[in-house]
Amino acid sequence: KPAFHIRIFIEIYQYIEKELKLKIQSSHKTIRAHLSSPLEQEQLGLKEYEPYIEVEQTAYLSSGIIFEYSFTRYHYNKFELQTVTVQ
Repeated sequence: KPAFHIRIFIEIYQYIEKELKLKIQSSHKTIRAHLSSPLEQEQLGLKEYEPYIEVEQTAYLSSGIIFEYSFTRYHYNKFELQTVTVQ
């Protein structure tokens, strides 16, 4: 069962495609690791010199219009990347 925030994204994407009749073309993600500053340490519960993971995502409609932009930071212990490659 997907987490709550994942279900929200799925519902939004379904609404865009089914109700608004728009075609989602692609989603581009950039994932980076950074050393934390005092702000990230406070907000994410990190210790000095511990890293955090940053995910920047931009999603496009088939028309080329951006419909989603997100910039999220995660505690390094609470981030997992899974990929599937199909040929």
